[in-house]
Amino acid sequence: MRTATPRQPPRTPKTAREWWVASVLLVAIAAATVVVVALSKSHLPDPMGSHFSGFANSPPDGFSSRTANLLVMPAIVVALCVLAWVVWFVSTSFAVRRWVVAGGSGIAMILFAALLSVIVANYGLTDAHDARTGALDVLWPIVGAVVIAALALYVYGPVPESERNLSLIDSDRPLIEVSPTERVSWSHRGHSDLLIAIGLVVTLVPLVLVFVGMGPSLLIAVVAGVIALQFAFYNVRITNDKIVVRSGAIPFASMSMHMRDVDHADYADKISPLRYGGWGLRMRPNGRNLIMGSGPALLVRMTNGNEHVISMPSPREAAGVINGVLRHATRGAS
Repeated sequence: MRTATPRQPPRTPKTAREWWVASVLLVAIAAATVVVVALSKSHLPDPMGSHFSGFANSPPDGFSSRTANLLVMPAIVVALCVLAWVVWFVSTSFAVRRWVVAGGSGIAMILFAALLSVIVANYGLTDAHDARTGALDVLWPIVGAVVIAALALYVYGPVPESERNLSLIDSDRPLIEVSPTERVSWSHRGHSDLLIAIGLVVTLVPLVLVFVGMGPSLLIAVVAGVIALQFAFYNVRITNDKIVVRSGAIPFASMSMHMRDVDHADYADKISPLRYGGWGLRMRPNGRNLIMGSGPALLVRMTNGNEHVISMPSPREAAGVINGVLRHATRGAS
């Protein structure tokens, strides 16, 4: 059996510019949330108008306690900023750190702006029924979040070329000997910590908004979270006939490759999600890819020139099994 010695993925050290952008941006949003709550607490009614369905100058159609509005939501914003900073701090990938700062600050900004809209609508009132705002006010939190995220990406700087390129371990394809009569059944189950975190946030934020009377129904929150979490788990199965990759339990989130259409398999010690358009199941003209983060990946090269990329912690073994099966496969068999 031919073997190859894996190299450790390169680590991109944090620069002074990264420290400045991550710390100042996330700390600023968290600090602004705390300051706004502290300054406005004594000027707000209890309960507060927290849900507005009209489009302009509309009265509230939902109410929640002042404590719920000024404690739960700010706590979520601060916790999100702290979590984003911790993930940024422990990450060794520039690309991951860049998107964590942009995404974390953008989501935190949406929640902070939504909280600020409710505070402004209720500020100085003694009766929450006199509060006035409209559903169009939700636009400026979204715009603010997009601006903050875009600013973070711009100031943070571009991803280094070393993290953009796909780096093969070597040109010697791994091979695990498989006898012509052996029935192969190799499988691997895995998950992405980042996608799990995103799924939990997608579930948690709507649930909090429901609790304070500002968000969608509980059903929408649960469905959104379940769908998001589905893409965080995956399963790869290799047999003599095909390679099947499934993402969660969603039927369409899968890909199947017949061995007769596979030319060979390789593996990479490090890939960048940015090369494939992000995380999750990615569709490209020259192949479908399951990207669970920055790290090692299995590369399945097809006879038609397409390439499928699947993130996994042990791609060398999977590539060896595929090449072992292909060694005895009959090309062109139906």
